[in-house]
Amino acid sequence: MARTDTTETATAADLEQQIKTLRDDILALTSTVASYGQNQGARLANKASDGAAHLNGMAKDATELARLKAQGLYDETETAVRQNPAASVGIAAGVGFLVGLLLSRR
Repeated sequence: MARTDTTETATAADLEQQIKTLRDDILALTSTVASYGQNQGARLANKASDGAAHLNGMAKDATELARLKAQGLYDETETAVRQNPAASVGIAAGVGFLVGLLLSRR
């Protein structure tokens, strides 16, 4: 019987050691996964920030282009009005008349 008790004691000790090793491995794995998650989060945050900065630059470029086109159209209109003031007054009166008709029908 002593032999059986020794085997059971050795087996219990082995199991305790294996459980301790398993706990240590789980702790190490948890730490590794947490570190990986933090690194991935930081990488994705940087990527999102870079994308936002790029879109911001594109929006500024588009705004500047629209401003330049509007300024060009304004300059062309001003030149046309200065060259043909009578026609400009006639066109403005016609547009005003049409707008008045549309608004009075409501």
